[in-house]
Amino acid sequence: MAFEPQVNASIRFRGTNYKMAEHPSAPGFPYGQEGRQGVVYKLNPENKNEQPVALKVFRPKYRVGGMSKQAGMLNTYKHIAGLSVSNRTVVIPETDNELVNEHEDLLYSAIMPWIEGPTWADVMLEKKIITKNESLDLAKSLGGVLTSMEKEQLAHCDLSAPNIMLPGLISSHASSKVELVDLEQMFSANMETPDAMPLGSPGYAVHKAIRTGFWSAEADRFSGAILLSEMLAWCDADIREHSYGDSFFDPQELQTKSARYEMMIASLTKTWGNEVAQLFIQAWQSAELTECPKFSEWLAALQSIKTQTLGWNFNQSKQQHQNESIARTQEGQEELLKKAGELERIKDYKGALNLYRTVCERLNPNDALYKELQLVIQQIQQKMNEHQQMNKQPQATSSAPPKEAVPVPSQPRVQQAANQVHNQSNYRGETNHTEKTKPKKKRFKKFKILSVLVLVLAAVGFVSYQLKEDLPYVGTFFKTTKGSTATVGADAAADSQSSATSSGKESKETISLWSQDLMAQSGEWDTSESNHSVYLNSGSNGDYVSYDLLSYQANKATLTGNIALTDGIAAEIDVLVDSKVIYKTKKLSEDKNVTLDIDVPKGRILTFKVKNKSVSGDSSKTTAISLNDLTFNLYSYDQQKEPKKMESFWNDNIYSSAGDWESSSSYHSVTLSNGENSSYVTYNLEAFGVKKGSVTGGIIPNGGIPFKLEFYVDNKRVAVTKQLKGNGTPIPFDIPVEGKIFTVKLVNNSVSGNSAKNTGVILQEMLLNINEQVKDSEKQEESLWANDTSSEEGAWEVSDYYHDISITGGNNGEYISYDLSDSGIKNRIAKGTLISNSGIPFHLEFKVDGKVVEKTKEFDPSTDVPIPFEFPADGKLLTVTLVNNSVDGNDEKTTDFTLRDFVIKEK
Repeated sequence: MAFEPQVNASIRFRGTNYKMAEHPSAPGFPYGQEGRQGVVYKLNPENKNEQPVALKVFRPKYRVGGMSKQAGMLNTYKHIAGLSVSNRTVVIPETDNELVNEHEDLLYSAIMPWIEGPTWADVMLEKKIITKNESLDLAKSLGGVLTSMEKEQLAHCDLSAPNIMLPGLISSHASSKVELVDLEQMFSANMETPDAMPLGSPGYAVHKAIRTGFWSAEADRFSGAILLSEMLAWCDADIREHSYGDSFFDPQELQTKSARYEMMIASLTKTWGNEVAQLFIQAWQSAELTECPKFSEWLAALQSIKTQTLGWNFNQSKQQHQNESIARTQEGQEELLKKAGELERIKDYKGALNLYRTVCERLNPNDALYKELQLVIQQIQQKMNEHQQMNKQPQATSSAPPKEAVPVPSQPRVQQAANQVHNQSNYRGETNHTEKTKPKKKRFKKFKILSVLVLVLAAVGFVSYQLKEDLPYVGTFFKTTKGSTATVGADAAADSQSSATSSGKESKETISLWSQDLMAQSGEWDTSESNHSVYLNSGSNGDYVSYDLLSYQANKATLTGNIALTDGIAAEIDVLVDSKVIYKTKKLSEDKNVTLDIDVPKGRILTFKVKNKSVSGDSSKTTAISLNDLTFNLYSYDQQKEPKKMESFWNDNIYSSAGDWESSSSYHSVTLSNGENSSYVTYNLEAFGVKKGSVTGGIIPNGGIPFKLEFYVDNKRVAVTKQLKGNGTPIPFDIPVEGKIFTVKLVNNSVSGNSAKNTGVILQEMLLNINEQVKDSEKQEESLWANDTSSEEGAWEVSDYYHDISITGGNNGEYISYDLSDSGIKNRIAKGTLISNSGIPFHLEFKVDGKVVEKTKEFDPSTDVPIPFEFPADGKLLTVTLVNNSVDGNDEKTTDFTLRDFVIKEK
């Protein structure tokens, strides 16, 4: 007999009699809450001295014989606070034959403690106001649970707002303010690997996991970071106001640069400080789950926060709280249904589907409204599936006329992006994930950085570059006439529709861009080999995709292909070479494609950029674009002389830096995050044996305030960009180098300590092209740090890592001397690099036998980049003396600096 629960119906389980509880917001219906794998009912024991229990009835596909064994393993973790529901007993035929015979649907059901209280999803959907202390207390409790699990090498594997119960919100006597439920997919080294990997829940599962699933000890790190951040930020009214639904983030915007991402960073920084915000950013920008912070790191950061001990508000009685919850639930249902209807009218089927499912979760399955909404959900799901199948049809190619859009009778089109991650999602219910049929190409690693990258949310525009007479132009890879002016992004009407192309001639080489790795991108671009296309889903204004043309060495080339708008609002596409617009499409709509056949000028970076009237946070105001059969046709090659040797800077350690720089070997890139004014990165050209050469690459703005980059060789500025926007498109650079050290310096109007006033930038494919090398020298060399100092005054330190000598808190006149009388080098020079760390301006005097033989320029630690030095050192005593305007007893009026690779060498 099937299990059809009725209020007050009796159930006897292993000697204890229970009655089915009544739903507090639906009189006459049993109290049941739907989850991913089944429905949980509340059972009240007839013995009033016993506690209520939960009966979890699994759907048929999840009723397996191993449930009893799994329950036994889960029981071993019931001692962990927050895992009360791991204390469970499973209905099995051997012991519970009578119950199974009466209700066959109860086979392998589980009896566990009933957790009273709202879910975290309830709090967010109802926009419940909580205090700052309550936010911190919740986050600490969740962090404590997850840290305890981390120590035991456990993971929930489906952390989400509906799976977080908050008994602490209604009772001061709760054993844990936070309880985790739906533990059936939990990871433990002692458990067997599931046949189907957990996929996580929308709004919390990292994109990669949604496609492939995960089951490991680190599985919770990303979703846990999102939940902790939500709890910490929920005391902020702006966060509550802009929450997506039963998760703060729209599932489509996870690990992308969005308004909510910026809002979360700003809120965490303002309320809890930079350390907490950094943990969120580290998780958001992680490429792998192992790169997310450990929960022990979260807990340590939270425990260090000092707040007033206000405690929870338990002035209301339990009955009062229940009455308030009922009222909110009823009011919330009306509000959610109204909002779902509005979303459906504006064609946001994904959002409407989520809200309809949320309301269904709150209703009894026997309710007429529940059944009616199930029909609505099926209709929406059918429309989405039909639209997905239609979008899988091959797009028109450049050789075929544009296709007419295929209308769907009596329904508006739904965004293609809704089908890229999942077709349907529900509140504590099933999630039906669909895998992409397009294989994923290697994507530009946008997020492998450890600090704050705050986006500028203005409309994307372009800037002009004025060439200076003494500096080469940075922004075009092929040299222009010295002193000329180039305007980037000006009115390109003359260029927008090229008429003279080389398409009538036979090309020497044809290259499909879709088969190449992207150089950079903004937005969710995907590559498909099935129809040679590059797709953009949910495209916003300014989203772009860029290709590196360096390896093609094209002198004359054309670009052919087809651009189609497959869904969403109208848009235009700009085609750019080195940030200069060479082609503009007219406004695209779903019934009109554009065929490309345009000449491509000499340049390095080819970019396709979207221009539309998107609305941040509104998925219905975005565009889906398909770039089909993109082909780069080469007719002649540029006869540039190949360098004798090429080196990647990421192969060598950064020589010196100020700011949060990080090297990556996957794209030969160097990334600066949270960049403040005068942040720099320096490389030692001598280590590569270069005498003459150039440094080439692409500058990729990566969020934040406008900025410039200055390029230095030794202490001379050799090139500079003009103002770049934090959300602009990539530009190339080609810097001649002939010297000892190469430095890239950031210039912006940053505000110290304010992450919203910083800059992110990536130097992509940064390569050193060596045209002339220094011949190997057999001259003798000795490190000064290897020699005993003759005398010194001041806090000098010696390091053998870089042959460094440094001083901290240096005052005027402080010095260090070296006895060179025992040196094996007779005819010698001293050389090294001066790196200013902090403090007041200064200069150094180098003396040999008491005579000043060299002085450095006046050095300002706040703005100056490292400089090399070299001077004759024939003599017995070498002395370095600091000269500054220090003030005795005032640590802020001192100087810190380092002499890197300080050596004496044979002339």
